[in-house]
Amino acid sequence: MDWTSVIEIAAGAFLGALTGAYFARRGSRELRQEADSLRHLITLILRGLDEAGLVEYKQDERGVPESIHFKRLVSDDVSVSDSVSAKLRREDAPPNRSNPLRPTPMP
Repeated sequence: MDWTSVIEIAAGAFLGALTGAYFARRGSRELRQEADSLRHLITLILRGLDEAGLVEYKQDERGVPESIHFKRLVSDDVSVSDSVSAKLRREDAPPNRSNPLRPTPMP
């Protein structure tokens, strides 16, 4: 085994480690940004649900939710029924003309 092969292997390992570290750091930064964005969206959703009276949550001094309590809604089954009958007439149509909204009288 000659020294050029050893140097080539060492250089390849060094460049491989350097490339791997670069992409690992870049991926880690992207994941942190995504987690921050999701944390912000979750906080907005919790605030909206809290204002609507569906949940109650507490935050720590950094604004991170510590506890979430879901409020149970109570509803009764209510049945409402109604009936409506309507007759449609067109006042501006002449009486002798065929009007689809006005039934023609039977002789």
